[in-house]
Amino acid sequence: MNITKKIVMLALLAQLSSAAVLARLEFVAIDRGQLLQSKEGRALQKEIAEDARQLQAKQQARVAEIQRKEQEFQKKARLLSPSAQQKEFKALEKESKQVQWQLEQETAGFRDDAEFKQKELDERNVMMAQVVAQEENWGAVGNVSELLYLTKEINKTDVVLARLDQEYEARIAAAQKTAAEVASTVVSMPSGAAVAA
Repeated sequence: MNITKKIVMLALLAQLSSAAVLARLEFVAIDRGQLLQSKEGRALQKEIAEDARQLQAKQQARVAEIQRKEQEFQKKARLLSPSAQQKEFKALEKESKQVQWQLEQETAGFRDDAEFKQKELDERNVMMAQVVAQEENWGAVGNVSELLYLTKEINKTDVVLARLDQEYEARIAAAQKTAAEVASTVVSMPSGAAVAA
Protein backbone atom coordinates (compact mmCIF):
# COMPACT_ATOMS: atom_id res chain seq x y z
CA MET A 1 0.00 0.00 0.00
CA ASN A 2 1.39 3.37 -0.91
CA ILE A 3 1.96 6.13 1.64
CA THR A 4 -0.92 8.27 0.35
CA LYS A 5 -3.44 5.49 1.02
CA LYS A 6 -2.01 4.98 4.51
CA ILE A 7 -2.29 8.69 5.28
CA VAL A 8 -5.89 8.78 4.01
CA MET A 9 -6.75 5.66 6.03
CA LEU A 10 -5.15 7.10 9.18
CA ALA A 11 -7.00 10.39 8.67
CA LEU A 12 -10.27 8.49 8.27
CA LEU A 13 -9.59 6.49 11.42
CA ALA A 14 -8.77 9.69 13.32
CA GLN A 15 -12.10 11.17 12.28
CA LEU A 16 -13.90 8.00 13.26
CA SER A 17 -12.53 8.27 16.78
CA SER A 18 -14.85 11.13 17.56
CA ALA A 19 -17.86 9.96 19.57
CA ALA A 20 -20.27 11.99 17.47
CA VAL A 21 -19.10 10.37 14.26
CA LEU A 22 -19.08 6.89 15.80
CA ALA A 23 -22.67 7.37 16.93
CA ARG A 24 -23.87 7.60 13.33
CA LEU A 25 -21.10 5.82 11.39
CA GLU A 26 -19.89 2.29 12.02
CA PHE A 27 -16.44 1.53 10.64
CA VAL A 28 -15.81 -2.12 9.86
CA ALA A 29 -13.13 -4.09 8.10
CA ILE A 30 -13.11 -7.22 5.99
CA ASP A 31 -10.28 -9.52 4.99
CA ARG A 32 -10.40 -9.78 1.19
CA GLY A 33 -7.93 -12.65 1.27
CA GLN A 34 -10.18 -14.62 3.59
CA LEU A 35 -13.17 -13.92 1.33
CA LEU A 36 -11.34 -15.83 -1.40
CA GLN A 37 -11.80 -18.89 0.82
CA SER A 38 -15.57 -18.79 0.33
CA LYS A 39 -17.27 -21.88 -1.11
CA GLU A 40 -17.04 -20.34 -4.56
CA GLY A 41 -13.39 -19.50 -3.95
CA ARG A 42 -12.60 -23.06 -2.90
CA ALA A 43 -14.48 -24.39 -5.95
CA LEU A 44 -12.44 -22.06 -8.17
CA GLN A 45 -9.21 -23.23 -6.54
CA LYS A 46 -10.19 -26.87 -7.21
CA GLU A 47 -11.06 -26.02 -10.82
CA ILE A 48 -7.73 -24.27 -11.34
CA ALA A 49 -5.82 -27.14 -9.70
CA GLU A 50 -7.58 -29.69 -11.92
CA ASP A 51 -6.91 -27.59 -15.04
CA ALA A 52 -3.25 -27.33 -13.99
CA ARG A 53 -3.05 -31.10 -13.51
CA GLN A 54 -4.54 -31.73 -16.96
CA LEU A 55 -2.27 -29.18 -18.61
CA GLN A 56 0.78 -30.68 -16.91
CA ALA A 57 -0.16 -34.21 -18.02
CA LYS A 58 -0.68 -33.01 -21.60
CA GLN A 59 2.63 -31.16 -21.59
CA GLN A 60 4.51 -34.09 -20.07
CA ALA A 61 3.17 -36.35 -22.83
CA ARG A 62 4.43 -33.94 -25.49
CA VAL A 63 7.86 -33.69 -23.83
CA ALA A 64 8.02 -37.49 -23.60
CA GLU A 65 7.22 -37.73 -27.32
CA ILE A 66 10.09 -35.37 -28.18
CA GLN A 67 12.43 -37.36 -25.92
CA ARG A 68 11.33 -40.58 -27.63
CA LYS A 69 12.10 -39.06 -31.05
CA GLU A 70 15.52 -37.90 -29.80
CA GLN A 71 16.31 -41.43 -28.60
CA GLU A 72 15.21 -42.89 -31.95
CA PHE A 73 17.42 -40.40 -33.74
CA GLN A 74 20.41 -41.32 -31.59
CA LYS A 75 19.85 -45.04 -32.33
CA LYS A 76 19.62 -44.64 -36.08
CA ALA A 77 22.07 -41.73 -36.47
CA ARG A 78 25.01 -44.10 -36.99
CA LEU A 79 23.23 -45.65 -39.96
CA LEU A 80 22.60 -42.30 -41.67
CA SER A 81 24.94 -40.31 -43.87
CA PRO A 82 26.35 -37.11 -42.32
CA SER A 83 24.05 -34.93 -44.43
CA ALA A 84 21.00 -37.04 -43.52
CA GLN A 85 22.04 -36.88 -39.86
CA GLN A 86 22.29 -33.11 -40.03
CA LYS A 87 18.94 -32.81 -41.84
CA GLU A 88 17.13 -35.02 -39.30
CA PHE A 89 18.85 -33.33 -36.37
CA LYS A 90 17.78 -29.88 -37.58
CA ALA A 91 14.18 -31.07 -38.09
CA LEU A 92 14.14 -32.58 -34.60
CA GLU A 93 15.70 -29.45 -33.11
CA LYS A 94 13.10 -27.28 -34.86
CA GLU A 95 10.25 -29.46 -33.59
CA SER A 96 11.70 -29.41 -30.06
CA LYS A 97 11.92 -25.61 -30.06
CA GLN A 98 8.38 -25.36 -31.42
CA VAL A 99 7.04 -27.64 -28.69
CA GLN A 100 8.97 -25.69 -26.04
CA TRP A 101 7.48 -22.42 -27.33
CA GLN A 102 3.97 -23.94 -27.34
CA LEU A 103 4.44 -25.19 -23.77
CA GLU A 104 5.54 -21.73 -22.63
CA GLN A 105 2.53 -20.12 -24.37
CA GLU A 106 0.10 -22.63 -22.85
CA THR A 107 1.57 -22.12 -19.39
CA ALA A 108 1.43 -18.32 -19.69
CA GLY A 109 -2.15 -18.52 -21.00
CA PHE A 110 -3.15 -20.81 -18.15
CA ARG A 111 -1.56 -18.48 -15.58
CA ASP A 112 -3.27 -15.42 -17.10
CA ASP A 113 -6.64 -17.19 -17.16
CA ALA A 114 -6.30 -18.31 -13.53
CA GLU A 115 -5.32 -14.80 -12.41
CA PHE A 116 -8.25 -13.33 -14.34
CA LYS A 117 -10.72 -15.75 -12.70
CA GLN A 118 -9.34 -14.95 -9.24
CA LYS A 119 -9.53 -11.22 -9.93
CA GLU A 120 -13.14 -11.57 -11.09
CA LEU A 121 -13.97 -13.47 -7.91
CA ASP A 122 -12.31 -10.79 -5.78
CA GLU A 123 -14.33 -8.11 -7.58
CA ARG A 124 -17.58 -10.03 -6.97
CA ASN A 125 -16.58 -10.41 -3.32
CA VAL A 126 -16.03 -6.66 -3.00
CA MET A 127 -19.40 -5.95 -4.62
CA MET A 128 -21.07 -8.33 -2.15
CA ALA A 129 -19.26 -6.61 0.74
CA GLN A 130 -20.68 -3.32 -0.50
CA VAL A 131 -24.21 -4.79 -0.64
CA VAL A 132 -23.87 -6.19 2.88
CA ALA A 133 -22.44 -2.87 4.10
CA GLN A 134 -25.51 -1.04 2.80
CA GLU A 135 -27.88 -3.61 4.32
CA GLU A 136 -26.10 -3.49 7.68
CA ASN A 137 -25.75 0.33 7.61
CA TRP A 138 -21.99 0.21 7.92
CA GLY A 139 -20.64 3.67 7.32
CA ALA A 140 -17.22 2.67 6.05
CA VAL A 141 -15.55 -0.61 5.13
CA GLY A 142 -11.79 -1.07 5.00
CA ASN A 143 -9.56 -3.96 4.05
CA VAL A 144 -7.91 -5.66 7.05
CA SER A 145 -4.51 -5.66 5.33
CA GLU A 146 -4.56 -1.86 5.11
CA LEU A 147 -5.18 -1.25 8.82
CA LEU A 148 -2.58 -0.92 11.50
CA TYR A 149 -4.82 -2.21 14.29
CA LEU A 150 -8.13 -4.05 14.30
CA THR A 151 -10.39 -5.35 17.06
CA LYS A 152 -12.52 -8.46 16.61
CA GLU A 153 -15.67 -6.38 16.82
CA ILE A 154 -14.70 -4.35 13.78
CA ASN A 155 -13.76 -7.37 11.62
CA LYS A 156 -16.94 -8.34 9.74
CA THR A 157 -15.35 -10.78 7.32
CA ASP A 158 -17.48 -13.65 8.63
CA VAL A 159 -20.69 -11.75 7.89
CA VAL A 160 -19.68 -11.15 4.27
CA LEU A 161 -18.26 -14.66 3.90
CA ALA A 162 -21.55 -16.20 5.10
CA ARG A 163 -23.45 -14.10 2.56
CA LEU A 164 -21.07 -15.08 -0.24
CA ASP A 165 -21.57 -18.76 0.60
CA GLN A 166 -25.34 -18.31 0.77
CA GLU A 167 -25.45 -16.61 -2.64
CA TYR A 168 -23.14 -19.24 -4.17
CA GLU A 169 -25.28 -22.09 -2.85
CA ALA A 170 -28.38 -20.38 -4.25
CA ARG A 171 -26.75 -20.08 -7.70
CA ILE A 172 -25.68 -23.73 -7.62
CA ALA A 173 -29.17 -24.84 -6.58
CA ALA A 174 -30.73 -22.77 -9.38
CA ALA A 175 -28.30 -24.25 -11.92
CA GLN A 176 -29.06 -27.79 -10.72
CA LYS A 177 -32.81 -27.11 -10.91
CA THR A 178 -32.45 -25.79 -14.46
CA ALA A 179 -30.36 -28.82 -15.45
CA ALA A 180 -32.96 -31.16 -13.95
CA GLU A 181 -35.77 -29.35 -15.80
CA VAL A 182 -33.87 -29.59 -19.08
CA ALA A 183 -33.13 -33.27 -18.46
CA SER A 184 -36.79 -34.02 -17.68
CA THR A 185 -37.87 -32.15 -20.83
CA VAL A 186 -35.46 -34.16 -22.95
CA VAL A 187 -36.58 -37.43 -21.35
CA SER A 188 -40.27 -36.61 -21.81
CA MET A 189 -39.87 -35.79 -25.53
CA PRO A 190 -41.53 -38.35 -27.77
CA SER A 191 -39.05 -40.53 -29.60
CA GLY A 192 -38.28 -39.33 -33.08
CA ALA A 193 -39.15 -35.70 -32.19
CA ALA A 194 -36.92 -33.26 -33.99
CA VAL A 195 -35.01 -30.77 -31.90
CA ALA A 196 -34.57 -27.35 -33.48
CA ALA A 197 -31.06 -25.95 -33.24
